[in-house]
Amino acid sequence: MRGSELLVRTLLEHNVKYVFGLPGDTSIDWYEALYDFKDQITHILVTDEKHAVYMADAYARITRKPGVCEGPSGGGATYMAPGIFEAHNSSIPLIAMNTDIPTDAHGKAVLTEIDQVRLFDVATKWSISVDFAERIPEFVRKAFRIATTGKPGAVHLAFPMDVLASHAPYAEHPKKNLRFSVTPTMRFLPPRNDLKKALDLLLKSETPFIIVGGGVHISGAYGALERFATAIGCPVGTSITGKGSIDERHPLSVGVVGENGGSTGGNKMVMDADLIIFVGTQTGSVVTSHWQTPPNDGKRKIIQIDVDPEEIGRNYTVDCGLIGDAHAVLQELTRMIEKKIEKRKDGRITEILKIWEEKEREKKANAHTTPLHPVEIVKICENLLPENTILIADAGTPTPYFASYYRLKAGRNFLAPRAYGALGYAVPAAVGVYVADRSSRVVSLTGDGSMLMSMAELSTIVREGIPAIVIVFHNNEYSWVKTHLKYRKDGKYLSVDLPDIRYDKVAESMGLVSYTAETAAEFEDSLRHAVQTSEPSFIDARTLPLHEIESKLPWKTH
Repeated sequence: MRGSELLVRTLLEHNVKYVFGLPGDTSIDWYEALYDFKDQITHILVTDEKHAVYMADAYARITRKPGVCEGPSGGGATYMAPGIFEAHNSSIPLIAMNTDIPTDAHGKAVLTEIDQVRLFDVATKWSISVDFAERIPEFVRKAFRIATTGKPGAVHLAFPMDVLASHAPYAEHPKKNLRFSVTPTMRFLPPRNDLKKALDLLLKSETPFIIVGGGVHISGAYGALERFATAIGCPVGTSITGKGSIDERHPLSVGVVGENGGSTGGNKMVMDADLIIFVGTQTGSVVTSHWQTPPNDGKRKIIQIDVDPEEIGRNYTVDCGLIGDAHAVLQELTRMIEKKIEKRKDGRITEILKIWEEKEREKKANAHTTPLHPVEIVKICENLLPENTILIADAGTPTPYFASYYRLKAGRNFLAPRAYGALGYAVPAAVGVYVADRSSRVVSLTGDGSMLMSMAELSTIVREGIPAIVIVFHNNEYSWVKTHLKYRKDGKYLSVDLPDIRYDKVAESMGLVSYTAETAAEFEDSLRHAVQTSEPSFIDARTLPLHEIESKLPWKTH
């Protein structure tokens, strides 16, 4: 059996349904095998290898299954790097593959030669060149196991073209490797003494506060988190990545906390807490306002729950570290605490209600501007988008406004590239989200800077017949940076202004139903039509530049 067929058959062992990628000279045998198995694996063609990774990343976020992407050697490998870095640092299970020049051509200055293993070593849990056809099944199986166990992440495999063309026997695995086809692969608990110590801290606390990151999504711990918070009567705030970990309409949900989308009231509750419970968060700069909400000053106790031992105590002196799966740990703590106390009611629910009431007042205060205020877009989207909507937000204007003001049900319903904040994620990610969940309504929220980096994938959305709605916040600038230059560098603007492009016409030329909107009425009418159609739709929303909206920096970034 040819090596390329061995590769496809081993992917099928792991229940792979989709591969996102782009061909090259080194990919011929690999693509022949994909053609032979096209009734079992769907290959989705992209316009840029980076976008293939974003699609696989988004697919993995929704399904909790490893996303699979591929590209050719040389430039194909280097273009994939940004997406692989993003997925890996976001703990997303990803199998990234590149074909490569023949093994006997290394070191001879062959076109597209690059040391792929070394390139991706710092961006993955494991990077290897598979140089023998008979070892393809072994290494692919190992890649899925590494990507899905412990703290999930990216794995990279390089396949030289002569290896894919050579022959070796195939021994089907005695059991389909479904265990390593979805995360988490196992749910484990910390030692009993650690759990008892956490219980003691919980029982002594009068004003606990839970701060949640993306680990709850990875674990699928939505119900466990809500039951735990209810049992101890504890408010819940999330990072942007953790948004949706709890239904934001729940009386204990504070919404996003920190410095990018966080509210003054929510951050005050963090500061007033006598116990902070971090769950599945890296305790990074954004969710903690650069470690100022809360400060690491010893004035409050800290419990930290994480599947990765290296995260425990990374940025805070921890009184109790619980190494384990978020769902399993929260479930066990709830069982333990319910034996000790009745469900507690927290007087802070009134404070939480005031936080959301203030946000509603801010929405009304910024209504009916021309061009559109970003908050007005949020309000109209909340009113018109169906319950099964999945939002994908690019960095810049869309993320903080939707993170702060749009209330989500529990689940992975909000995707944003928060590891490195790269632009151009939302449009390609729509493809991965839709094939992961065809019952969802996919809405990509992007800025004109991001649109310039990713607009070619609008053609992929059309070609694949994806009923996505793409909304561009069109303000002709890199608004986040320009706002910082206004307030931190006395308005010394350099290379932050963009040309005024008719993005609606570009989208229309690619086959999307396109609209343009400058007022709330126009946007509402456009979105209503887009929701009602099953065609790919595009709304060019003319929005107020961020540096003209705010009298100060709305949220900090550094």
